[in-house]
Amino acid sequence: MALLFVGLVFAHWFPPPSPADSVTAVAQQYQQHTTGIRVGALLIAAAGTMFGPFSAAIAVQLKRIHAHATVFAYLEVCMGALWSIGIVVPASFWMVAAFDPYRDPQITRALHVAGWLPFVAMVFPLMAAHLSIAAATLLDTRSEPVFPRWITYLNVWIALLLAPGVLTLFFKTGPFSWNGILTFWLAATAEGLWFCVMSMVLHRAINQQIAEEAIP
Repeated sequence: MALLFVGLVFAHWFPPPSPADSVTAVAQQYQQHTTGIRVGALLIAAAGTMFGPFSAAIAVQLKRIHAHATVFAYLEVCMGALWSIGIVVPASFWMVAAFDPYRDPQITRALHVAGWLPFVAMVFPLMAAHLSIAAATLLDTRSEPVFPRWITYLNVWIALLLAPGVLTLFFKTGPFSWNGILTFWLAATAEGLWFCVMSMVLHRAINQQIAEEAIP
């Protein structure tokens, strides 16, 4: 998450650009900050790739819960892969837009929008990943669960907080635009919190697994 936001800063996209920006304004952004956008897009793509191992580590722990939780572990890792793609592909559009910033401004703006819209609006795989973690954790009835039981509710709430992102397709200004308070900023805050919490409980679960495997 830190690398993703560093990428946005390099691209001069923090705070994010407005979807209401004119064709000329978008073209000027890419002409004035060409190198920054190129570097930023590369960093964002690298950040998206790093979500894959994190998702895989969670899936390994979910498989420890119960045989019936295995399907949710596979679902989580599949949705995590789609989540990575949902970041890498938009970054690829920004790379193409910045590769030749002096082309037809209409094309530059189309590539710019093709990156930003799915980057914020395509929340379905991420919501499914959170709900799969919640469902698997709910099945854990052991006295020492893999993840604390409150992780179920945290992931359900995070999934719900991501839902407004789908409305970015219908708004160019206001709280539901792709740079709005109820879309980008709410999702960024929720996911930042989630990564911090899940990093801690995942570390605890891995230590628990090591201790269990050490018992003869």
